[in-house]
Amino acid sequence: MFLAMLCMAAFTLTSCLNSDDDQDEITSSLMTEAEANQYLTPISGYHMGTLRAYFTNKEGKQDSVFVAAPCVVSAEAKNITFEEFPVSILKNYLNADADAELRAALEEKEGIPMITNMKAFWTITNNTTGQSNKFFYQIPNNKKLEFTLNYGGQEHKAVVNFIESVNIDYYTFDSRGLYDPTTYKMQLQFIISSFTVDSAPKLQLAALYYTDN
Repeated sequence: MFLAMLCMAAFTLTSCLNSDDDQDEITSSLMTEAEANQYLTPISGYHMGTLRAYFTNKEGKQDSVFVAAPCVVSAEAKNITFEEFPVSILKNYLNADADAELRAALEEKEGIPMITNMKAFWTITNNTTGQSNKFFYQIPNNKKLEFTLNYGGQEHKAVVNFIESVNIDYYTFDSRGLYDPTTYKMQLQFIISSFTVDSAPKLQLAALYYTDN
């Protein structure tokens, strides 16, 4: 189920980087500092986008939910700042009955600040078709978000751990982003390795997907 979820979340980010023909010659190269700055120029500034989570609903079917998640991209600092990252979206992954109090606490939790750093900028070129795409790797808050939840008459320490990439079968899913100059939209994918409350695991391996409106 996790693989299906990640495939949906990652499709837009990865499909344009893959060739339809195994015989096509694909090459990749790191952008220079100047190329990265040029790439970031149209992205810099305020973005009014949404965060999306894929999950299994009560009926056992694949479902999804959107939450507003405005952010600001800085070309100079090469980072993305979310003044109020909507951690409440995590409630959708939890069991409605077993984690009812935790879900309610997450639903009431206001967004928290998060900065995601752009780590490397790449150009992927299909030398057969001439198609070229650019993307970047990124990781939020040095791989961790920590915050407090109040329920059951007590305070609880919640931790969201992010990872840069995860391998499942033949696929590698990365925390990455891209800007599509044809639609003027930025897309981001965050890979969560775990979500714990008071060190107890509540979620393992999930993807959050951001896109501009």
